[in-house]
Amino acid sequence: MAIPGLPPVYLVTGYQQAREVFNDSRLCKDRSRVPTAHDPGPEMIWVAGRQLLSTDGGDHARLRRLLTGWWSRAASTRWPEIIERHTGDLLGDLASGPSETDLVTSFARPLPMRILADVVGIPQAEAGRLQELVHVFTSNGVPESPQVQSAHGDLVAIWFRLAKEHAGEDTLLGVLGKARQDREISLTELTSLLDMLLVAGAHSMSMFFPRVVLRLADAPELVATLTGDDESAQEALVEELIRLCPPFPLATHRYTTEDVDLWGTPVPAGSLVMPAVAAANRDPQVHPAPDQACPGRPGARTRHLSFGHGAHYCLGATLARQQARIALVRLYQRFPHLTATGEPVWRNLMVPEPACLPVRLRRG
Repeated sequence: MAIPGLPPVYLVTGYQQAREVFNDSRLCKDRSRVPTAHDPGPEMIWVAGRQLLSTDGGDHARLRRLLTGWWSRAASTRWPEIIERHTGDLLGDLASGPSETDLVTSFARPLPMRILADVVGIPQAEAGRLQELVHVFTSNGVPESPQVQSAHGDLVAIWFRLAKEHAGEDTLLGVLGKARQDREISLTELTSLLDMLLVAGAHSMSMFFPRVVLRLADAPELVATLTGDDESAQEALVEELIRLCPPFPLATHRYTTEDVDLWGTPVPAGSLVMPAVAAANRDPQVHPAPDQACPGRPGARTRHLSFGHGAHYCLGATLARQQARIALVRLYQRFPHLTATGEPVWRNLMVPEPACLPVRLRRG
């Protein structure tokens, strides 16, 4: 695929082919391993530094181990209370405010950030500023632009301060701070991991919620499921919405480490290859009637690629699922007639996201 101003990108759109790309040893995430690698341009923002989305093999495993305990099944048992609390606070604010609002700035953007702050151990007093910075950091600008560079510099300063202040505490932030003190990770790895948590853990869900609201605009039968009391049906529906509205429609890029042939297409070494998750999730060979929301599809959790596949499978998938289910159910139970009142304002080329979505709450 050719996009003006960007390097050539090879998109993989089929489900089985995308799964194979996720596991193909001829492709890597670490640009330093491929001297001839193309500069990914704006997409580099999403995988900056040294973190899970920009490393492979031993380095990836070492960094992943630092996070794994805090994203375990045992840890996940305390997340629903956090999600319920912050969802309830924001819905209360919406209910006491005007009947028309921007869903992005009033709900979709602050909610994931507040949740992530509690999960990671970041003081809530920092959440607002971090939200502002990640909004700039993930803008359509190139990594070298003054705005992005300034935002990233501010993020690094905040991470360095917080990691030092909270090192050794019984939180993920404390664990990372202690690992830095003990020289188990570099400063770049510390700040890159925390950047990654912001983008993958909070920003991803802020893109997901508006897309879902748009998807449900003409689907009263699906809204009825969310406003009902059948939790199994709600979980099945949310899984379908995650398939249809993946937080990241494109998985982050891989580099070819050698000349390869991908299903008849020659791809030179150093090329960018990206699994097109949104397209793979709609592969009719895997999902009959792929554009329809059909809760209860066989193997629903394992037959979409919204959280990736293989060694780089998203550590936060459980948190994302819990957040999606609780927040959407509570949103539509409070505002069952929620309606978009205008077209969303979109930003970003590689990862299109609603920057504004005007809605009428229409309390039930």
